[in-house]
Amino acid sequence: RKGRRKYAPQVPHLVRQRGKNRYWTGWLEGKEFNLHTADAQEAQRRLDALAGERSRAEDDGEANQKTALTELAARYIEHIQPPRNTAKTAKTYANRILTFVTRAEALGVRQASEVSFKFMSDFVRERAKSGVSGTTINRDVAPVKRMFDFGKREGLLASNPFNHPDFKELRMREARPRPNSVTLSLELVDRFISRAHEMLHLGYAALFEVTAGSAIRVDEARHLDHADLDTTGGYLGVTPKKNWTTKNYRYRTIPVSKATLAAAAKFIANRHEVRLDDKATWTAIKTVCEAMGVKPF
Repeated sequence: RKGRRKYAPQVPHLVRQRGKNRYWTGWLEGKEFNLHTADAQEAQRRLDALAGERSRAEDDGEANQKTALTELAARYIEHIQPPRNTAKTAKTYANRILTFVTRAEALGVRQASEVSFKFMSDFVRERAKSGVSGTTINRDVAPVKRMFDFGKREGLLASNPFNHPDFKELRMREARPRPNSVTLSLELVDRFISRAHEMLHLGYAALFEVTAGSAIRVDEARHLDHADLDTTGGYLGVTPKKNWTTKNYRYRTIPVSKATLAAAAKFIANRHEVRLDDKATWTAIKTVCEAMGVKPF
């Protein structure tokens, strides 16, 4: 029409007043928005604010698309360190994530935004073809998913690709675990402890005596100190230590026998003389099992 005001297509502007309340509408990104006010100056202020929010969101989205996969992995690995998780859990998650990142970079995937359902499907399929069990593959994918959840939560990613419903299909079918082949009777427990004292260093033998007498985890027993032993009341404590926490933060006090408390004291006095990593500990257990003729339990 003659005299009609012309606007640049991408420039936000007020359009008209509509309805009984004569509310202004604004034009933004090719759409007309109700600004819910009849005052022209207030309407313009609201339109400018809305345009500013859209612009900042676009800038943030572009920045998030440039987050490197290695940067995301480094931030997440730092996030999961003790006391948020146990040192063992943090190390396991870090190893699985670094394996994933190494594989991704070998295929040319360097940005976190480039991880797609197809890429993850190929990753799972490749692991399965190499003979990896479904349980292990699921454990490989779980920390990667948590890493992307962390990235979205911390604003490092514009979107989390794992929220797509297709990602549920990545979970592999796991074999149903068989029951333990051997459940030790009290007699076998006593025999095992006796043979451990005969065959192994006192540090290992005392460790196994503590776990048998208290039912605490081996990792919990490894972190015992004298402050955890209550010889008067007959209690053993699982308490937090520097840079270490028990699984699920299950700090507790356990009633135990005098023999178990004595074994705990011997272990604390001798543990510096033996290796206490998982491999060395289980090697010691297998050594006694083979000598007794007992299958792994």
